[in-house]
Amino acid sequence: MRVLGLDLGTTLIFTGLYNIASGALFGIPMPVQPMKAIAAIALADQHLSLAHIVAAGVFVSACTFILGVTRLINVFNW
Repeated sequence: MRVLGLDLGTTLIFTGLYNIASGALFGIPMPVQPMKAIAAIALADQHLSLAHIVAAGVFVSACTFILGVTRLINVFNW
Protein backbone atom coordinates (compact mmCIF):
# COMPACT_ATOMS: atom_id res chain seq x y z
CA MET A 1 0.00 0.00 0.00
CA ARG A 2 1.31 3.42 -0.92
CA VAL A 3 0.23 6.68 0.71
CA LEU A 4 1.62 9.94 -0.63
CA GLY A 5 4.37 8.02 -2.39
CA LEU A 6 5.49 6.17 0.75
CA ASP A 7 5.51 2.38 0.73
CA LEU A 8 4.01 1.50 4.11
CA GLY A 9 5.48 -2.01 4.27
CA THR A 10 9.04 -0.77 3.80
CA THR A 11 8.45 2.11 6.18
CA LEU A 12 7.17 -0.20 8.92
CA ILE A 13 10.03 -2.67 8.48
CA PHE A 14 12.72 -0.01 8.79
CA THR A 15 10.93 1.75 11.64
CA GLY A 16 10.81 -1.56 13.52
CA LEU A 17 14.50 -2.23 12.88
CA TYR A 18 15.45 1.24 14.11
CA ASN A 19 13.33 0.77 17.25
CA ILE A 20 15.11 -2.53 17.97
CA ALA A 21 18.51 -0.90 17.36
CA SER A 22 17.75 2.05 19.65
CA GLY A 23 16.53 -0.29 22.38
CA ALA A 24 19.71 -2.36 22.11
CA LEU A 25 21.97 0.72 21.97
CA PHE A 26 20.42 2.57 24.91
CA GLY A 27 19.24 -0.49 26.83
CA ILE A 28 15.78 1.05 27.07
CA PRO A 29 12.85 0.15 24.84
CA MET A 30 11.28 3.25 23.32
CA PRO A 31 7.53 3.61 22.90
CA VAL A 32 6.28 3.73 19.33
CA GLN A 33 2.87 5.27 20.01
CA PRO A 34 3.82 8.68 18.53
CA MET A 35 4.82 7.07 15.24
CA LYS A 36 1.59 5.05 15.17
CA ALA A 37 -0.37 8.26 15.67
CA ILE A 38 1.48 9.93 12.79
CA ALA A 39 0.74 6.94 10.54
CA ALA A 40 -2.95 6.96 11.49
CA ILE A 41 -3.28 10.66 10.75
CA ALA A 42 -1.37 10.27 7.47
CA LEU A 43 -3.80 7.57 6.37
CA ALA A 44 -6.92 9.43 7.50
CA ASP A 45 -6.16 13.02 6.45
CA GLN A 46 -5.86 13.56 2.72
CA HIS A 47 -4.84 17.22 3.17
CA LEU A 48 -1.37 16.40 4.51
CA SER A 49 1.60 16.52 2.19
CA LEU A 50 4.63 14.26 2.27
CA ALA A 51 6.61 17.17 3.75
CA HIS A 52 4.18 17.36 6.70
CA ILE A 53 4.53 13.66 7.43
CA VAL A 54 8.32 13.74 7.17
CA ALA A 55 8.49 16.80 9.43
CA ALA A 56 6.34 15.07 12.05
CA GLY A 57 8.53 11.96 11.90
CA VAL A 58 11.75 13.97 12.20
CA PHE A 59 10.37 15.93 15.17
CA VAL A 60 9.29 12.80 17.05
CA SER A 61 12.58 11.08 16.22
CA ALA A 62 14.58 14.06 17.49
CA CYS A 63 12.58 14.14 20.73
CA THR A 64 13.09 10.41 21.22
CA PHE A 65 16.81 10.73 20.48
CA ILE A 66 17.24 13.56 22.99
CA LEU A 67 15.31 11.65 25.66
CA GLY A 68 17.45 8.57 25.04
CA VAL A 69 20.82 10.31 25.00
CA THR A 70 20.12 12.35 28.13
CA ARG A 71 18.46 9.36 29.85
CA LEU A 72 15.42 11.54 30.55
CA ILE A 73 13.39 8.66 29.13
CA ASN A 74 13.79 7.09 32.59
CA VAL A 75 11.70 9.92 34.05
CA PHE A 76 8.91 9.21 31.57
CA ASN A 77 9.15 5.46 32.12
CA TRP A 78 8.92 5.99 35.88
